[in-house]
Amino acid sequence: MDRRHVMSVKRSIKYAICDLLAYSQIERDEDGFKIMMDAVRDILYDYAISEGLEDPQEYVQRTLASAGERLMVDCSLFEIFKRSITEVEFTMRTRNCLRALEIETVEELVQYKKEELLKMRNFGKVSLIEVEQWLSKQGLHLGMTDKEIINFGK
Repeated sequence: MDRRHVMSVKRSIKYAICDLLAYSQIERDEDGFKIMMDAVRDILYDYAISEGLEDPQEYVQRTLASAGERLMVDCSLFEIFKRSITEVEFTMRTRNCLRALEIETVEELVQYKKEELLKMRNFGKVSLIEVEQWLSKQGLHLGMTDKEIINFGK
């Protein structure tokens, strides 16, 4: 398993746990909560197996037990990456350019480098400045790596 895949799995785990916590706070639906909790356990277990950990069950229990308050903080910070580009107050020109690149979330946007965006038709320096200023206000930047995204806010 290559490093990029491992980072993707870690990000999926973090998203799943954050979704679970948010859902449990909003819905108060015990059946839905149980289904989502089972899904998170499965993701953690699969990850433990793929990493060749000795006791996957123990890893799952330890990870969920330590999730608590730290994950609540992480999740509130991490929500920014799941935000849709259409929710960000970009000009119509910038939004249309990002849509043409099929960039749908802030997470997808931050993984682009300046040069890649500037190659896009109609995406000029003004749009670049607009994007960079907005990202900077969020504590983000263009060209973020998977590791930077996973460790955001730490």
